[in-house]
Amino acid sequence: MEFKDPFEIEKARNILAKSGDFKGLVRLYSKKFPEIPDLNSPDFWNLKLSSKNTDENGHMARDRIDVVYQEVKGHKGEFLDVGFGNGELEQKLQGTSLKLQGIDISPYAAKKASGNLNGKFLLGDILHLPFPNNKFDIVVSLEVLEHIPPFRTFRALKELWRVLKVEGLAIVSVPLNEGLKTMIERGENPNAHVRVYTPTLIEAELKISGFDIRKKIFLFAFSSFYSLKKILQKRILKNRWKPNNIIVFAEK
Repeated sequence: MEFKDPFEIEKARNILAKSGDFKGLVRLYSKKFPEIPDLNSPDFWNLKLSSKNTDENGHMARDRIDVVYQEVKGHKGEFLDVGFGNGELEQKLQGTSLKLQGIDISPYAAKKASGNLNGKFLLGDILHLPFPNNKFDIVVSLEVLEHIPPFRTFRALKELWRVLKVEGLAIVSVPLNEGLKTMIERGENPNAHVRVYTPTLIEAELKISGFDIRKKIFLFAFSSFYSLKKILQKRILKNRWKPNNIIVFAEK
């Protein structure tokens, strides 16, 4: 197959995911295919996380953290956040029965969390998790996979699977319908995203990596009247808006 740009191949991946052709899908994650330039680096994330506006969709970001918090707050055991950023989730989880650990590529993030939060927060990345097999009861990775070049996607997911205990809980989230192609055509990629996800595609990647999907929750990045539109979307206008984020809950 020949593809002119990374957006064409993302469409092809989604088609194969919808059809259930997982063998064909995996073949489209070769490094030989076009990819969006990867701008992610420790320096990039030091600057991003130390700025005042780390997430342009503030209401949705807070909802995402709250959804995950509500899901895990009553659990006990070993907890790992891969790509914890400014540690908003860990701040809410202080005082729970979870033993908190995290890893992030940003030295700024690791230093800040280590100085302000109870837990163990390390410098590192999702491709080389410095933990033994089957260590964690819960593994969380929010807004990370869209920063991983496609040819490394399954390595990243296999690392999450490897460190999670059997029957452990994995929670991942990725953006949806953000208009990345249009942004890049304008010369913009403020969050250094390198993937275009759909619900079908992220679920397929998780299944291929050995996870069983348990449930999913969609979030919406309303730019105005957020609380009102959230209520309308849930109760009256369920098909009025396209979701901008998916949180997937899965089990090993």
